[in-house]
Amino acid sequence: MQRSSVEYIRGVNFHVAVLAHSDYIMKMIPSLVKDKQITKLKTIEDSIKLGQFMILCSNMIQLKPDPRIIGQDKLKLPKYVVPDKP
Repeated sequence: MQRSSVEYIRGVNFHVAVLAHSDYIMKMIPSLVKDKQITKLKTIEDSIKLGQFMILCSNMIQLKPDPRIIGQDKLKLPKYVVPDKP
């Protein structure tokens, strides 16, 4: 079985990291900059737009607590997660 490196982040942490490293991230996405999909990463709205592009391209997926496990929905960081949307 192949294992891959996965990092779980919360949305707030994502936006803080994107805004803190905006210059570096802009260099990593030249095609989005060239097509004027993302022109800057200065505000939370710009960070949200980048996150939506990453979800659309499946670079990130949204997860939710596993509904089959009782009590998972009450935990801030649940142990078992499943994809939010199929």
